[in-house]
Amino acid sequence: MLNKYNKLAKYYYEYTSIFNNNKLMYKIINKTLQQINNKKLKILDVGCGTGEVTQKIFKRGFHKITGIDKSFSMIEIARKRNRKIKFIRIDFFKFSTRKKFDVIIVTTDVINHINKQKINDFFKKCYRLLKYNGIIIFDINLYQYLKNISNKRFIKKINNSTIVWDTKRFGNILYIYLLFKTNKNSFLEKYKQYMYSEAYIEKILKYNKFYILSKKYDYKYIINKRSKAFYILAKNNI
Repeated sequence: MLNKYNKLAKYYYEYTSIFNNNKLMYKIINKTLQQINNKKLKILDVGCGTGEVTQKIFKRGFHKITGIDKSFSMIEIARKRNRKIKFIRIDFFKFSTRKKFDVIIVTTDVINHINKQKINDFFKKCYRLLKYNGIIIFDINLYQYLKNISNKRFIKKINNSTIVWDTKRFGNILYIYLLFKTNKNSFLEKYKQYMYSEAYIEKILKYNKFYILSKKYDYKYIINKRSKAFYILAKNNI
């Protein structure tokens, strides 16, 4: 993820649980891994954050999993939670390894944090990192969803914390101002999400020789409309 999340690291899971349907995400990941049915799968979790997804996969018996994230604070929390998992603090575009992976997982809006100049390079690199017939599981906030929540304020309470979420849209970029308040302190995080249509993303996938095996939609968000797409891709037509 981004360095912008360093202050948010401690509250990251609580924050993402509001704006992401984590149950559906885990269901899709678990079902896909179970269908492959090989506990020796080499898995890469890109933008792993504090390692929530990584750890759940590890607990399912898939121990050859690596998590990478750009945020120092996120990776430190992930390492403390599970010393047995290999967590690396690095930008995905700088990540280098001779290892080839069976599965690459990219969830919790990571794709929306990649700008238009790099989005093709992202999938191109995923292709290089995957074994023949390797799988990618990723999600993306839909263009219309981000448009619908543009220029609005949302307030959510979690236990003793309050999140104030302000959004401003300029062109195809949504700027998000996140105020996180607890009984002891408060802080403001600023970041942005790039807005991509499904057609644009699928054109890039086709160009990079990925085949869409499955696509599911999520409706369980802060607005009762289609909001996120979950893709399962194959490196080759299997």
